[in-house]
Amino acid sequence: MRATLPTAAGALTAAALLLGTAPAHAEIDPGDDFQAPLIAFDPAGNQWFQDTVTLNAAVSDPGGSVSSADYQLTGAQESSAPLGRSGGTITLGTEGVTEVTVTAIDRADNEASRIAWFGVDRGAPTVTISAPLDGARVVQHSDVALTYTCADAVSGIASCSGPAPSGTAVDTSQPGTHHVEVTATDRAGRTSTTTATYEVVTGDFTVQEPPRVTGNLQTDDLAEVTPPRTTPAATSVSYQWLRDGTPIPGATGATYQTSAADTLTRLSVRATSSRAGYADVVTTSAASYVGLNAPTYSTPVITGDLVVGGTVTASIDVTPQPYGTAWSWKVDGEVRGTGATYVIQPADAGKRLVAEATLQRAGYATRWPASEPSTPVRAAVRDLDVSAAVTGQPVVGQRLTAGLPALPEGVEAGYQWLADDVAIPGATQPSLLLGPAQAGRAIRVRVVLTSTGYEPLTTTSGATPPVARATADLVVTTSKTRPAGKARKRKVRLAVQVGATASSGTVVVTRGTKVLATATVDASGRAVVVLRKQRARATSYVVSWSGDAGTLPAVRTVRVPRR
Repeated sequence: MRATLPTAAGALTAAALLLGTAPAHAEIDPGDDFQAPLIAFDPAGNQWFQDTVTLNAAVSDPGGSVSSADYQLTGAQESSAPLGRSGGTITLGTEGVTEVTVTAIDRADNEASRIAWFGVDRGAPTVTISAPLDGARVVQHSDVALTYTCADAVSGIASCSGPAPSGTAVDTSQPGTHHVEVTATDRAGRTSTTTATYEVVTGDFTVQEPPRVTGNLQTDDLAEVTPPRTTPAATSVSYQWLRDGTPIPGATGATYQTSAADTLTRLSVRATSSRAGYADVVTTSAASYVGLNAPTYSTPVITGDLVVGGTVTASIDVTPQPYGTAWSWKVDGEVRGTGATYVIQPADAGKRLVAEATLQRAGYATRWPASEPSTPVRAAVRDLDVSAAVTGQPVVGQRLTAGLPALPEGVEAGYQWLADDVAIPGATQPSLLLGPAQAGRAIRVRVVLTSTGYEPLTTTSGATPPVARATADLVVTTSKTRPAGKARKRKVRLAVQVGATASSGTVVVTRGTKVLATATVDASGRAVVVLRKQRARATSYVVSWSGDAGTLPAVRTVRVPRR
């Protein structure tokens, strides 16, 4: 009777694991010997070895005797051969995995097989550390992931271990030399260790662009800084503002408010870029000129009463404050006063005022805004207690005088003489010589008082009585000629001067009732009468003048002696 029985459970399990199948069970026929042969491997299979393996395959049969045994090698090493009935040795020297199948049959035809694999790996595993590379220089505090792999082409890797799992950051906190050691163990038990040495160093920035100062660089404006660009990027940047290259105390922000102290200087900023593991790098911007700012202001305004003697005030709105403002008051471009207020002077009457401001502040351009010209300054009304009067005799040929009290300084009087309230042409002096034209008329004087900056003041005197005609002062000068020979006749010459007031009229010379001659008075009040063939004896003549508009008639008797 022949039956195929399973071998020992351990061998069958190993074979099943290797082949990926479950052990098969043959149907057993009844008989006297039903036990299959026993097969044992020494060393046990299903493991890796570092060198050639001498396998001792022992065969036995508890129920009888073994009739035959053989082996078959597949995989890395392939061969087959019979074994002795008690087994034998099998040499496995080819690197790789070789599957060994030993089959034994006893005399009852019971058959048993044992299968196991044997791996031979003569090479050591390899370790590759890709980060950090051996000899690498690593920037302090940088993030560097430990990256390594282990490999074994034959048996494979049983373990691959380093100071930390691959992908974990290495220590870069302290400058200096550091080591990373990774050990690989293959399935055959061989190990390999690889060490990477790296140096932690302080990094250096690469400056791509220095800082820049931006903004409207004038007094009292905000200057800003554009940070420097570096590789790698800085994690923090500190600043120090400089005025003409000298640090400005307390000016350490990313912005800076300029002041009058910065005006007409050059402003720059020094930036210190920092990052963990890198040496600080200091860069400085280009210097920018800080110019004068300019105020914002309204047009000046003049308020107050624009009259001589009045007080006016100038005002203006200016930004920023405080702002120094000086004032000049001008008329026709000429400065008349200073200060925010001005008392209008008489000379300003009828003219227009302009208030000009001088705006000054440290760090700002000076400006001179001016108001619009004012309306004309009005003359003031002056309160003078003055009355005109006329002195003198209202008689033709007499002089009348305008009487006034003492006038204040700067007050001037203008005169106009009136006859029956009608202006006498050309009569504009303080006195008036009465002429024939004024005879019979009442005389007044109108006085106009003027002073610069004030309204004229007019005062008119009371009227005189009507002007009386003057009394003629008739003066007759005689001359005569001596008669020649026995002649009894002579020539008498009468020179008549009527008076200063006479300028017309007729002179009549009579003797007794007889009119001897007439003559017309010329403009100087003079007339000459020549009497011919007069008796050469003492004779009286009556000289009469008819009078004129300004002088009464006059008569005078003159006596011409004989000789």
